[in-house]
Amino acid sequence: MKRNILSIAAMFLWAASAVANIEPVKEMNLDVNNAKMNLHMLVDPSEINVKSTQSAIITPMVITASGDTIAFQSNGIYGRRYIIHAERLGLQLPAGFISSDERKNLTIDQRLDYTAELNGAHPALKVDLYGCANCLKWTKLYEGTAWEAPTFNASEEIILEVPKANVVKEREASGRANVEFQVNRTVLLPDFRNNAKELAEVARTIESVKGDPDITITGIYVKGFASPEGSYANNTRLAKGRTQALCDWIENRYSLPHDLIHPDSEPEDWDGLIAALEADPEFPERDGLLNIARDTSLSPDARDNKMKTTYPQAYLRMLNEIYPSLRHTDYKVEYTIRSYSTAEEVMAVIEQDPSKLSASEFFLAAQSLDPSDPRYQEIIMMAAKYDPKSEAANLNAASIAIKNGDLAAADSYLAHAGKSPAAEYTRGLLAIEAEDIPAAEQHLRNALDEGYSAAGTVLEKISFLKKIKK
Repeated sequence: MKRNILSIAAMFLWAASAVANIEPVKEMNLDVNNAKMNLHMLVDPSEINVKSTQSAIITPMVITASGDTIAFQSNGIYGRRYIIHAERLGLQLPAGFISSDERKNLTIDQRLDYTAELNGAHPALKVDLYGCANCLKWTKLYEGTAWEAPTFNASEEIILEVPKANVVKEREASGRANVEFQVNRTVLLPDFRNNAKELAEVARTIESVKGDPDITITGIYVKGFASPEGSYANNTRLAKGRTQALCDWIENRYSLPHDLIHPDSEPEDWDGLIAALEADPEFPERDGLLNIARDTSLSPDARDNKMKTTYPQAYLRMLNEIYPSLRHTDYKVEYTIRSYSTAEEVMAVIEQDPSKLSASEFFLAAQSLDPSDPRYQEIIMMAAKYDPKSEAANLNAASIAIKNGDLAAADSYLAHAGKSPAAEYTRGLLAIEAEDIPAAEQHLRNALDEGYSAAGTVLEKISFLKKIKK
């Protein structure tokens, strides 16, 4: 094998004499396998038209993108009279020479070590035709298609998942109200103390959904709590009665069906007391109070009495600073949102209130845009934000994050994308980008085993790249 750097003049001669047709060359290609570049040619000697008194030297070669040439062993094609003349003169013709009368195709296969400089190289066959007295009559160059080293770009391999359509969009709005009652009473007085403000907040929560024609309320859940002081029996009565009083106020104010409102109660909010003490490490006798509050072997009344008698000063402070907040009512409005069937509808809702949309609706809107439109990716990402329970939405957001090179975000989204074959495939792409090829191969094989064919394509690509790099 010989390597030469062609001069500009020589390149000009070859270019000028190169012909468009490639009749002598039936096959010509380059490929790379196991870190070797393979040159293959199939040449029909009869197409070179070597006359009886002529000879042709054919030289297979590889021409790099920078113009360097790598020339391989040449073959000679000799005319009948040329051969006879050479024999009379006792000239030694090269081994394996070909007679111009040959009708058999010549197969050429050569190999060389692959290096990065060979990216973009192309195969070529140089033909030098000599006449009598070995005078050069012409040179022709037959060139093949350049070989481009395959590259792997995960962003070109991402596949977005179509989220499930016609999903019932269940939402909820919730809050907490500290509605106050007269001592030992269960009658709700809207103007008593701070009740006007607290009830206004309850009303705001309900009206935020009730007035929307796209929303149907499916249930209002109200749960009242009392503080631990006093008898458990009386606190049970107060919690239940005060919860029902708020339910009646909601039902009457909005003329709602009775069975739409669901009351519940908890006589004493011990969990709330414990949380309040845990949040204030400076509270007097905090550890002792917590030990008693957590002691479920004691009845509620016994716990309350033990705190009061063991730590009377701290207990009095609890009554004033913590217990009022334990007399509260938690409420939740559950509702469904109608579906939107056109991209135009969804686009309008995105502008008004994207929280009303499902992952499939965001996807519908995104598909109406060109992927090059900046809003395309924005809407795909919004689906994961506003429908975070959708595995498909998280999977698609992960794919976009991979495309944008944000591997940490992609990993975070994939944590909520489930274990579907599509999710495993995308985890494989992320692992490739993170240069963890063993992990990538495992994820991709998992996906392929589940019938996700795209994983097989990517496995082949990275396998080929590994062979090139050997």
